[in-house]
Amino acid sequence: MSGLNIIDLEKWREHNLTDIYQKLLHKFHNGSESTWRTATLPTSLVTFQGHIFPLDSSLVISGLGHNYGIDQGMIKMLSLCIIMET
Repeated sequence: MSGLNIIDLEKWREHNLTDIYQKLLHKFHNGSESTWRTATLPTSLVTFQGHIFPLDSSLVISGLGHNYGIDQGMIKMLSLCIIMET
């Protein structure tokens, strides 16, 4: 499974997500590598809760990176849609 993140940097800064993430990570992490590994997932989930939204299904094309016979025109249309949405 793979994913795509489209980030609105103005909203990221507006909601101060970097500072929130770093404070939560520091709270959940006691300095050892094992707690760092276990702290990153809950820290991410709490930080981004309410800030993640799914892409419209028309913007999702399975098989990119593989030869599944995806038409070049479809890829160009998709990239144009993403650029126009941002």
